[in-house]
Amino acid sequence: MFSLRSVLLFSFIIFFAFQQNVISQNKFQIVPGKSVGAIKIGDCKDSVLKIIKSKYTEKTFQEEKKSFADSDLTNLPQFVLGFDNAIVFDDFPVYQIFKVCFKKDSLNYIMLTSYGFGSEKTVAKYKTQKHIGFYVDQKKVVKAYGEPEKIIALKNEIDYIYWSKGIEFVFEDEQVAVIYIFKPIENPIKK
Repeated sequence: MFSLRSVLLFSFIIFFAFQQNVISQNKFQIVPGKSVGAIKIGDCKDSVLKIIKSKYTEKTFQEEKKSFADSDLTNLPQFVLGFDNAIVFDDFPVYQIFKVCFKKDSLNYIMLTSYGFGSEKTVAKYKTQKHIGFYVDQKKVVKAYGEPEKIIALKNEIDYIYWSKGIEFVFEDEQVAVIYIFKPIENPIKK
C-alpha cells in the first residue's frame, strides 16, 4: 500500500508545514523577559538585524543618554540594565520594533511601538500570553500582571515597570502605546 519512505516523506511535509504555521502565528507573540516573535533576549546583533530587515541608525550609550537629558535615567530599564549600543529602526517591514539595545553583542532590551507604519489591525495583534497588547487600558494590565513594581509619571505618559517579569508598559491617553521587553531583574528602585 504505502512504502515506509512515502509515509516518512508525508510526515516530514506535514511537520514542516505545521512548524511554518506556528512560526508565522508567533510573530506577534510577546513573551515578557524573553522575546517578541523570533527575536529573543540574548540574540546577537547580526541575528536580530537579519530578522528585522530594516534600515537603522546606531547610537552609542552616550549618544542615547543625550536623548534622555530631561529624564531621570536611574528609573529607565535600558539604563539600569546598561548597554553598549542602541539601534533605532527607520521603518517596520517585519516587526513593530522601534529600538533594540545590546550589551557585549547580546540583545538585552526591545522596544515595541504602536506608532509607525503598521496598520492598527496589525499592531493590535501583538499580545502577551495574558492577552495584553497595544491599546489595552491600565486596569486590564494591572488585572493581568498585578501592581507595577515601579510607576513613572511623565508629562504625557505613565510607565508601569515590572522588573521581575521583564516588561514595561507605556500608557498614553490611558492605553498601551509602547511595550519594552528586557531580561527580568530584581527591582533596583523602590517605589
